[in-house]
Amino acid sequence: MSILPLLTFALTTSTPSIPLADPVYPTTYVAPAFEDLIALADLHRAAQLQALQDEGVALRDRDGGALTRAHRAELQTKLNEIEAAYRAALYRYDPSIVDAFGRRR
Repeated sequence: MSILPLLTFALTTSTPSIPLADPVYPTTYVAPAFEDLIALADLHRAAQLQALQDEGVALRDRDGGALTRAHRAELQTKLNEIEAAYRAALYRYDPSIVDAFGRRR
């Protein structure tokens, strides 16, 4: 008598087979369109410019109707920072900044 049929019978009956559930994969990630990201950057810039304008009006009123040179320089520095951040966002969201190999230009 061969031991192989007994071994096969023992292996199939001693370990209960547990049915595996089908794997659940998350839904496919869809990146936002570049136009949406650029529109969001536009809205953020517009809000920052409005806040800067409000701050400028408040400084002008506090200064007596005309901005001092120090306040004008402070507002210009803030404006430069807003514009630099906006340009960086446009560069970051622009799909044409990579070449055919995926490297940044």
